[in-house]
Amino acid sequence: MSLVRSLDPATRLAELVFGLVMTLSFTLTASVLLREEGHAGARELMLAIFGCNLAWGVIDGGLFLLGQIVERGRKRRLWIALRNARDEREAEALLSDELDDLVGRGLEPAERASLYRSLGQKLRTLEPAPIRLTREDWRGALASCWLVFFTGIPAALPFFVLSDPFVALRTSNALLLLLLFFLGERSARSLGFPHPLRSGFTFLGFGALLVGVAIALGG
Repeated sequence: MSLVRSLDPATRLAELVFGLVMTLSFTLTASVLLREEGHAGARELMLAIFGCNLAWGVIDGGLFLLGQIVERGRKRRLWIALRNARDEREAEALLSDELDDLVGRGLEPAERASLYRSLGQKLRTLEPAPIRLTREDWRGALASCWLVFFTGIPAALPFFVLSDPFVALRTSNALLLLLLFFLGERSARSLGFPHPLRSGFTFLGFGALLVGVAIALGG
């Protein structure tokens, strides 16, 4: 989906894990509700999942927009600092703090200094981008909201297919845990990690731990 591509892979992964953990915190504690209310309880559970995921999706979208504004403000402050630098050495130090993690291992110290000097001279002649939201920012916010909301769909599907609400609940939990494993395994493969299955089990364990914390704290 082109909308989801508005987010970088790390953000997409974080949104999906967050949504799955939040959904599991509902479904893993729902047996009491189903025991007392049966099918009516299953409907209440689905409404609660979708309502909560939608609410947190909207919040996540808002936080994404806020993050974009903050990042543009940070870049503007860097540009102002470069413009106000007393000399090239001070400008190089500012760019070194900003870029060393990205280019530090690929260049020799003299090459880095030359790059930062040239880049600093160029940046001082440019005007910074205005601090405002763009169309892509709004697409990213909508994608954040959608990804969190989307994680409630696998949780709800078994309740539409299976007549026994308890079987549907266990199936729902299994699907969500399987998705956590799948996210870890696929992410490891895309990043070139040597042991994708191990990463899948790590995601599964980490997600289960977060669910346990959420349940213990009443979330």
